[in-house]
Amino acid sequence: VIGSGTYLDSGRLRNTLSDITGVSPTSIHAYMLGEHGDNQFTGWSSARIGGLPLLDHPKLRGLDLDSINQKIARKAYEIIEAKGSTYYGIGMCAAIIAEALLNNTSQVFPLTHYVEGLGCYMSWPAAIGSGGVGQSFDVKLDSAETTKLDIAVNAIKEACAKYT
Repeated sequence: VIGSGTYLDSGRLRNTLSDITGVSPTSIHAYMLGEHGDNQFTGWSSARIGGLPLLDHPKLRGLDLDSINQKIARKAYEIIEAKGSTYYGIGMCAAIIAEALLNNTSQVFPLTHYVEGLGCYMSWPAAIGSGGVGQSFDVKLDSAETTKLDIAVNAIKEACAKYT
């Protein structure tokens, strides 16, 4: 079982960071993680650009990272207000995910899948192919990000407990 998770918002994050740094979004390796929506967060400490820590980029020094995170998390609401829905963006993501599954590409996406170490379904980087999730990757987080991850895990487990 997989879901689109934070794939769309991770793309929005990379586009925002591209606008700031002047580097192509495809060369920025950064993810929105956790529970899609209120408990998603950016894995800043694991993000890379050109193989180097993203936060070492001179154009990111001094920026309010929490405001960038909130801007990404709220982008869907802006789109709904302007266009009435967000189905084009998620439709494109679904098509790309389907292509990766059908063509067995082993491409990595931040998708909702069962993360053994967390004991729940979570949006987390995973390589997918014709057999579904082939690999789930252990993302190194700092202590503040780990706290945000714990909040997301607990929110998902509490929601699931209501139905079991």
